[in-house]
Amino acid sequence: MRKRILLLNPPGDKLYLRDTYCSAASKANYFWGPVDLIVQSGIIAKEHDVQALDANVLQLSFEEAHRRVLEAKPDAIVFLASTQSKKSDLAFLKGIKEEAKGLLLIGSGNFLYFETRKSMEDYPFIDAVIIDFTYEDILSFMRGDLDSVDHMAFRKGKEIVVRNSPGPQIFEIPVPRHELFPLKSYRLPHTRHSYFATVMASQGCPFKCTYCYVGNIPYRRRTVENVMAELRHIRSLGIEEIFFKDFEFPVSKEFVKGLCEAMLKERLNLSWVCLARATDLSEDVVSLMKKAGCHTIQLGVESGDDGLLKRYKKGVTTAQIRNAVSICKKHKIRLLTHYILGLPGETEASAQKTIALAKELDTDYASFNIAIPIMGSNLRKEALEKGLVTEEQIEEMDSSLAYPVLETPELPKEKIWNLRNKAIRGFYLRPEFILKKLLEIRSPGQAISLFKDGFQLLKSTFKR
Repeated sequence: MRKRILLLNPPGDKLYLRDTYCSAASKANYFWGPVDLIVQSGIIAKEHDVQALDANVLQLSFEEAHRRVLEAKPDAIVFLASTQSKKSDLAFLKGIKEEAKGLLLIGSGNFLYFETRKSMEDYPFIDAVIIDFTYEDILSFMRGDLDSVDHMAFRKGKEIVVRNSPGPQIFEIPVPRHELFPLKSYRLPHTRHSYFATVMASQGCPFKCTYCYVGNIPYRRRTVENVMAELRHIRSLGIEEIFFKDFEFPVSKEFVKGLCEAMLKERLNLSWVCLARATDLSEDVVSLMKKAGCHTIQLGVESGDDGLLKRYKKGVTTAQIRNAVSICKKHKIRLLTHYILGLPGETEASAQKTIALAKELDTDYASFNIAIPIMGSNLRKEALEKGLVTEEQIEEMDSSLAYPVLETPELPKEKIWNLRNKAIRGFYLRPEFILKKLLEIRSPGQAISLFKDGFQLLKSTFKR
């Protein structure tokens, strides 16, 4: 029997990024489509009627979101939740459940993934948790065929059953229903078109950087033809821009070359953005990505100190980073480089190396982040074991907190904060950088957007 299932990104007091087991608040009003819900939209549509409500990006009040959810009259809600917004997320959902009798609440999110059993014990109104959103277990769950559910947690009488069996490294999903989501409300500073679709070609990460949680999620990727089926659907909707939300998009040369060649052969004429690491960006791969429509790459640099990169198992050297940046510039691919300041072991000298490297690389954008022991990372375990943070402090941490939470023997919090602000101002207020950005302006709208983004970023250096 077909059910009405609502995919819900709950409202919040900020723009929260809750997808792919992340917990963050948008730093400058950047927001993409929630990957978990997008993937599930295609799966659920095979057997049920699907609706989507991204109450967060639409910035609905809690009252308005509550009203819209009840008007949809869902039999089940598949929702996102995150550590940073946990209190408001769960209070909102509990209120919905109390009013809509018989409603099933099925969650996905970082604390639901890393603390599945505890979460279901603490919040008895949650009926189930989708542990891996790339599988079709929700269909079996909705049929009541619990023996076939292998990647979810659910209640069976008074018992909480948690199952997360290993799956094949190569997988396929039904084509997601992107048209259900408010595509024109999503925004990234480096896309070329007014709206874009968010696509996930792979899940997890094969690398084990200890400051990151993603290496603790098994790496799996889709087939080229399966991704192409989704891209064809997106193109049929009139969308010309893609954000590949893979944590390491070109990690498989076989996959990225196959996909780029297929995109070129079918002349999809899509422009796109992706994330990568320096060791993946060889000359042949970057050249082919550019031809297939890639115009911007987000590159994890993290530190300008090779000792810190080695300590945190980045598996990349500053020499390899310089080489990757050089290759991308040669092929006229823009770069957003990410940096981390304040990791345990960071000194003022190593932080200065990072700031100097950022200026030397002179990329199109740079993001300077404060080290946070996020849920699921080995850094979190280290911070707790060494007494750098307490259990109480760590409860609501996420990757977007501004003022430092880690106090290390090498650098006090205030010093880390000052170094972060110095990095932002030093990078963005260089006369040559400002001139470069002014010369890139092609319309009044672009000028306004550039001013707003710059103002928001620099404003963050004056507040905690």
